[in-house]
Amino acid sequence: MSRNIKILIVHNPSKTYLANEIVKGLKGRYRKFEIATLRDHLLSGEPLNLKRMVDDVSTVVILDDPNLFTDTITDALVHYSIECHKFLPVCDVEPSALFLLELKSSYLTHSPDPDDVFWDLLANRILINSL
Repeated sequence: MSRNIKILIVHNPSKTYLANEIVKGLKGRYRKFEIATLRDHLLSGEPLNLKRMVDDVSTVVILDDPNLFTDTITDALVHYSIECHKFLPVCDVEPSALFLLELKSSYLTHSPDPDDVFWDLLANRILINSL
């Protein structure tokens, strides 16, 4: 990879801990990834420009079933990322690995393991999706 890959992670509030784990795991293993979450954008206090948020990244990683989003911001981000071919639902990467990561995270006993195959699967899907 010669350039940085910009990623936006979109998730429901119930998945915040999992999103943070994924950010730490990817940043720790893949230095070329620049990762932001929708929550980062909301907390920044800057006006939201959903179109620009999606246009500025290579991939939009969706941590939840897109049908579960109920607020208009995340729903619009999902639809716009699909239109721009930047949509990557994590549940499509490796459902069992994501489930195990979420389960471990819920017990607060897991820190991202750099040898975990989940990171390679997710990173490879992000790279493919970013082409």
